[in-house]
Amino acid sequence: MYEAVAPPVDLDRLFAELLEQLDGYPGGEELLPLIRRLRPVSFIGNVLQLAYDPDDMPMQDISRILQPATLDIVQECFTPVAPDPESRVVIKRWLASISHEEGPSRRKASRAEIEKIASHPFVQQVCERVDGVVVDARLRDESTGEGG
Repeated sequence: MYEAVAPPVDLDRLFAELLEQLDGYPGGEELLPLIRRLRPVSFIGNVLQLAYDPDDMPMQDISRILQPATLDIVQECFTPVAPDPESRVVIKRWLASISHEEGPSRRKASRAEIEKIASHPFVQQVCERVDGVVVDARLRDESTGEGG
């Protein structure tokens, strides 16, 4: 017995179709500039993974994208263009190690850099809210010439 294999998905086309749906969705046009900044990373197991690079996007924009209401709108706009009605979309932080796309190198932050990051007011608010502390950070490796 043979299993049918689904044809590969064109991520760029699928992402473009999602953006078109979002542009026509009530309230979606205000989200469009934010969602356009995401990267289509993969479509595996009926899941379209979109990713944001925290170095290229302000935290306020990331927070807006990750709000449940925003995620609901993105899913509603994805469903009509998805290869399967059960497909879903997820939005995550872009990680070079698991992404198919090449990106800037990251290096481990020094203790002084971690302290500087931890002193940022937004980071302090988040840490207070979740009773957390900054223990590690990865920064763009400027020595490779891959700045931004």
